[in-house]
Amino acid sequence: MFKLLFLLCFLSAAVFCRGDNDDWRDVIPAATKFLDCINLAILLYDVDEGDRGDSRWEKEGFVPMIFMDVGLSTEFTLSFKNQTLFLAFRGSDDTQDLWDNLDTAFTSYSPPNTTMISGGKGSVAPDDAMVHRGFYNKLFGNEYFMTITEQIFQHFIPNFPAYDLVLTGHSQGAAVATLYGAYLAARMPERQVSVLNFGSPRLSNAAWKDWIQEELTNLAIFRFVYEEDFVPRLPLYSADYRHVGHLLYKFEHDDRQIKAYYQQTGQGEYDGIDDYEWDIDFNILDPLDSITDHRDVTTKEAIVAAIDDSQFWPTGFETTSAPECCWQAFGRCFRWC
Repeated sequence: MFKLLFLLCFLSAAVFCRGDNDDWRDVIPAATKFLDCINLAILLYDVDEGDRGDSRWEKEGFVPMIFMDVGLSTEFTLSFKNQTLFLAFRGSDDTQDLWDNLDTAFTSYSPPNTTMISGGKGSVAPDDAMVHRGFYNKLFGNEYFMTITEQIFQHFIPNFPAYDLVLTGHSQGAAVATLYGAYLAARMPERQVSVLNFGSPRLSNAAWKDWIQEELTNLAIFRFVYEEDFVPRLPLYSADYRHVGHLLYKFEHDDRQIKAYYQQTGQGEYDGIDDYEWDIDFNILDPLDSITDHRDVTTKEAIVAAIDDSQFWPTGFETTSAPECCWQAFGRCFRWC
């Protein structure tokens, strides 16, 4: 009888040891993965038909397979590197992008129906799940993009099942990457999808955020914000806009330290930065500080610094109290036995 109780105690302790960290969505990716993403975002801003796959892409280790052009701009690329399939979206770069950014009315999240490789039924967003209309139309109102989507589903995703699937973008591209990441995760529930983005604006209401967190268990979202970057503070929280996913935050007054916050607003034992608390402090000596903090190269510098000295890269989320370790849980349970 005692042996049976001892075994039950051990199994119980194993359950306690798992905690929230057992969820793959809560594992903070390596700094090198974020560096790959910001490099790709930077390349995409500058790409044109004359330099696709040139020495700059080769230097960063990318093999570009698809580019999508709209007018004179390249909006999207699908590229390979180190057993990872990267889908990157360009940020704001022309007048139309500006109008899309300013179109802050909410619209329902109901992407057009396309042929899916899984052939199964994924999760469907509830009727009250709303997103930024400008970003939504930029993605799902684009006939060129939907054509590219068919190629991705038919020729790339099914042929590389062992590859990591990572979406990325900077600024507006970050918001669009998040919307498309949800699209992929909802339609391919058997495939893990990661979104690692930079300087993303808020893009949804609370209902869409809840749907992402509660229903799309195959989708992990991490947002990198550099200091007082003004874009992630827009659209306003008071206008019912919310951020989605975990926050990696480089503080202005914390040297090179980058900290991770669980779903930004926190949950359970995790301590998060409330959207309405991370105000921008106006600096009369540098009035454009919040604008320069939005630059992709500034973000890259912070990530490189964390790679050079790993103590600056987070290995866990900020907590209000130290989580109970495995043996503490086992000891407590053993005493009960």
